[in-house]
Amino acid sequence: MNYVNYSGTMIDPRYPDPRCRRQFMAQYEAVQNREVLNVWKATHDLCQAVSHLDPYHQDMALRGSLGIMMSECNRA
Repeated sequence: MNYVNYSGTMIDPRYPDPRCRRQFMAQYEAVQNREVLNVWKATHDLCQAVSHLDPYHQDMALRGSLGIMMSECNRA
């Protein structure tokens, strides 16, 4: 078995260090939360842009935007 000695602690390289995993997950959550905020801002910007259109073009813009969102989300 290959154990690695980091600062006096024996670590089995097959298993991640719980502290490193917690730090990674905290960074991951922070990035994801920032992306959610970006989506909310983009949605707000879209709604503001659509509000400048007449009702016919508002409908056209929203239907087109929803279609794009559905096609993009289905790729993920």
